[in-house]
Amino acid sequence: QESLARCGMAPWEGRTMDTVRLARSSYPGLPSYKLQDLRITLGLECEDGVAHRAGSDVEWTAVLLQKTLTHLIKKQFEQGV
Repeated sequence: QESLARCGMAPWEGRTMDTVRLARSSYPGLPSYKLQDLRITLGLECEDGVAHRAGSDVEWTAVLLQKTLTHLIKKQFEQGV
């Protein structure tokens, strides 16, 4: 929100998903849920592969979201829910 305000843009009012919360649900007990640690632990890949660059972090977050949602869905099916 602060970055949007600095650029003179309206605040985001859409829905959001917390990828850290999803990762904690999908992969409990990991020593860290920082994006870079999750990237290494889960073997996330992106094109340029440079940490702390907006493009890479967005790609890794998108891959993390996909991977955690897929993992949670598979877990639900295995449990017969």
